[in-house]
Amino acid sequence: MKETVVLYPVPGMGHLVPMVELAKLFVLHDFSVAVVLMHTPVKHPSVDPFVARVSSAYPSISFHQLPQAASLPDTPVTRFLDLVLPNNPQLLHFLAARSRTSDIRVVVLDFFCTDALAVTAKLRLPSYFFFASCAAAECVAWLDEQPRGSVVFLCFGSMGMFSAEQIKEIAAGLERSGQRFLWVVRAPRSESQGPQGWGPQSEPDLEALVPEGFLERTEQRGFLAKSWAPQVEVLNHEAVGGFVTHCGWNSVLEAITAGVPMIGWPLYAEQGMNKVLLVEQMRVAVAMEGCAKELVAAEEVEARIRWLMESEGGRELRERAVATKQRAAAARREAGSSHQALLDVVKTLRNASTSPLPTTGLTSEDHLKMP
Repeated sequence: MKETVVLYPVPGMGHLVPMVELAKLFVLHDFSVAVVLMHTPVKHPSVDPFVARVSSAYPSISFHQLPQAASLPDTPVTRFLDLVLPNNPQLLHFLAARSRTSDIRVVVLDFFCTDALAVTAKLRLPSYFFFASCAAAECVAWLDEQPRGSVVFLCFGSMGMFSAEQIKEIAAGLERSGQRFLWVVRAPRSESQGPQGWGPQSEPDLEALVPEGFLERTEQRGFLAKSWAPQVEVLNHEAVGGFVTHCGWNSVLEAITAGVPMIGWPLYAEQGMNKVLLVEQMRVAVAMEGCAKELVAAEEVEARIRWLMESEGGRELRERAVATKQRAAAARREAGSSHQALLDVVKTLRNASTSPLPTTGLTSEDHLKMP
């Protein structure tokens, strides 16, 4: 039977995309990879096109959508952690069936999928956790015209959303800062969506969202992208000198490998913890003060951006970001720590002996009894 790695991400492109990048690495070492997608109340509109592209380009990577869970909350505002446990019975069914036709060497769980350990333990399958890291021609063309290191990039992930009032405060702070900026603007969240952005997403009406006259007054030094920008390409552009981010780990790693200093504005999940790591330990970011409050004032946005781009402290922060980039590049090179870690994982999976799967106890009644 084909040696197989099963990957189990939580919903969200910021988690699915890096999981698929991990899948590609396993394929290079001659594993077959099955990516299992849990059922959710609402699916991000980018998921299906992304899955189709990957499936076409990488036949050894297959995607498997779990059937509807019986006990998902009615509201679309659901935390990642609330989605995992209701999907456990369906995950158990899938893994038990797949194990009869494939040699499952490991199940790689998203960092948020701790509840799924009950499933892998029941089937006696080895499990690892994966801490996900994950990103338009017009905005890149605009960057090409800007001076080196002069642009502040603002982007808050595929699910980060603000209120209409907060969007206006950000706009006012950007205008008052006098700095060049590239800002990815999403439509404000509704009461039914919450900060994670679950639910239908509309195209942002820029004229209505920003203060009157803002677009005209900043057109010579600002660019507003609707909903999305090619983040990796933007962060690696020489014109970008700072990054205002929600501190999702995907965005953090992309900024680190690009050598771009950050202003941390965490919104939900583990992002607050990431911000503390970046500010206090790695010292490649400064916190957006007041981000835990309902509203961050324009004055704070202005002050933080000015500090990053104009002050001596900001210059030192940029120098540390560049040094961290160099260390990250060394880790990824052959014989580097990250490269060696992947080889160690592959060696462990190949040498591991897995216990036979239980042939009893997989009834529907047992599934319902799972914690």
